[in-house]
Amino acid sequence: MVAVALGAIPAAQALKAGPADDANPSRYDATPPTLTVDPLQFQIGKSIDVTTTGVDGCAKAAWHYAIPLQLSWKATDDVSGVKAYDILSAERGDTLDTQATSLQAVGSDYWGDCGGGDFNDQWAIAAKDNRGNLALSSWSSMDKVKVTQEDGLGRGAATDGNGQFVMTKTAGWSISKCACYDGGTTLYSTVKNQSITYAVTTEGPGQTFAVVMEKNTNRGKASITVNGGKATTVDTYASPAQHAAIVWQATLPAGTSKVTVKNLGTASRTRIDVDALMLTSPPQGGVSITYPDS
Repeated sequence: MVAVALGAIPAAQALKAGPADDANPSRYDATPPTLTVDPLQFQIGKSIDVTTTGVDGCAKAAWHYAIPLQLSWKATDDVSGVKAYDILSAERGDTLDTQATSLQAVGSDYWGDCGGGDFNDQWAIAAKDNRGNLALSSWSSMDKVKVTQEDGLGRGAATDGNGQFVMTKTAGWSISKCACYDGGTTLYSTVKNQSITYAVTTEGPGQTFAVVMEKNTNRGKASITVNGGKATTVDTYASPAQHAAIVWQATLPAGTSKVTVKNLGTASRTRIDVDALMLTSPPQGGVSITYPDS
């Protein structure tokens, strides 16, 4: 296996051309597949691990170690077809010649200021066609996730380097406490049209923001909008109850966006709870790597 050093390579750039067909030169194909890799996202419908309240310093309970993440991609090649994909990992080893078009991973909000940590992976995807052409994506976001509580603030050690989301809300929201909630609390509403708005600032395009809510038999529907745009309806009914559930996400543009959660006042299920908020790190862009020429 030959290793070649690569720098920042656009997804549509061929790293090598396929061999010419001497008998039929018109069949020469040096065009790489068209590769699209989605931003790193969360796994909707899954739950995050909940942290406890009142933890100081570097105690493990102040951090999340089980945040469900997912990376998805697709490629097309109208001339020779897509043969396989390579999943390149910055930390945990590569997966070569796979037909997979998604990767599930686990993220953390541990930022390594207390003696290291295992969460600093990122991924690039290579698509290979049947004539030896290859397209390579840039690096994805890392598996480090910014997590704050429902008031937009971190808790305990999670405040270190974690920032905040500025929150504004209409009157009527109350605090609910349970060890089953992330950080031990939620903000809940029982009246139609009560809302919370978070100001979410990204470092660049491609960061994904998610809302974590309590789901139960007496929980209703919420609408969520970004910058006053088209609303997405989220139903927080569940039987049995599901705690700290990832219910909604959106990949945000660069700058500051306003994300609003509004109670729709569902009949017989008027209550909604906001439990936590999450934001992926910025995509890492082109990074020099050693890539196996397979």
